[in-house]
Formats: sequence, C-alpha cells, structure tokens
Amino acid sequence: MRLFYALKIDLEDVPEIKNSLRKLKKDAVAKEWEFKFTPPENLHITLNFLGDVNDSDVKKLCEVGQTVAALHPSFSLKISGFDAFPELQHARVIWAGVQNKKNLQALYEDFEKELSFLNRAPENAYVPHLTLARLRNPHSVKNFLSPFLRKSFGSIECKEIGLYKSELRGLYPHYELIQSFNLKPAEEKPVSDQVF
Repeated sequence: MRLFYALKIDLEDVPEIKNSLRKLKKDAVAKEWEFKFTPPENLHITLNFLGDVNDSDVKKLCEVGQTVAALHPSFSLKISGFDAFPELQHARVIWAGVQNKKNLQALYEDFEKELSFLNRAPENAYVPHLTLARLRNPHSVKNFLSPFLRKSFGSIECKEIGLYKSELRGLYPHYELIQSFNLKPAEEKPVSDQVF
C-alpha cells in the first residue's frame, strides 16, 4: 500500500482559500476543464511520501508517527499564492504555497531520520504545498491562476499529523487516514515580571 505522513488541515481556518476556491470552480466550469477538487476533509500538507510499504511495516510507522509528533510543539504556517505542478503552462496539479519555516523543516527531517529503516530513495527537495485540485488533462493555467499568484490567505494552526493511505480510484487518488498523532501543545512564552 502507498502511504504518506501529512499535517491535517481544517479549511475553516483559512476562509480566504474557500472564497478563492469557489471562484476557481466557477471559472473551471466556464472553461469546461475536467477538474477534481480536493474534498475539504482530505486537505493536507504532505510531510514525507513513503511510497509502497509492506503491511507488516504499518505498526512501526504508527510508532514513528507517535515518536516524532511527541517531540514537536504545534505551530502556525502562512498560506499564500496558487501555483501548479509541473508548471503553469502545462499544469496537472493546482496547489497553494505553504511557508517553509524551521518548525516544518525540523518535523520533516526528524521523520526522514526515523524512516531510514525503509531503505527508500531520498526525496527531491522538500516543497511544502496544499494540493487543491487535479486536472484530467494538462492545461496552461497562468491566466486562470493570475489573480491568486501572490494572494495571502492567512495562517493555519498545525496541531495534528496523519499517516495516510493513498489509492488510485479511476484517474484520481483517494486518501484514507490510518492513524493521527497530536503535536505537543505550543509552549507559552513567559510573561515578564517587569511593570511598564
């Protein structure tokens, strides 16, 4: 089975994305493009894609998820700009940019260390993103996305990691949560004793 770790996202935290997605859906219908928009409950920021994994490794992967999550406090990430893979002129996937801050990199790197037992090939450079939609056929989406290329959508709170199973159903993947792991509560900053 194909598995990956991801930060779980609640679309209610980013109402600006909801509004922008409504406009994108309307424009996609007008263009008669075949889109598959990510269902809100499946929105996530992939941390580590594991590829095909033996059923016998799932228990160990759940332990890894618990171990790594327990080391990291929850944190916020800014979401901004829509873009496309592999490129705007020949797009197959529409995504929103995710701030690549130290907390996120540390989480990614700790998973990479813990996953060495899988003997998998190293990933390319980590590009955090939020997949919003997939196109059945590639299209140039430069003009389609131009109103959103530099738009700021606000911040999301990252409190929970999921281990997901990915299955191809027809032309598009379907995600199933296997287990979730809570990050530590964010550390509160000490209040100064000084009186101003």
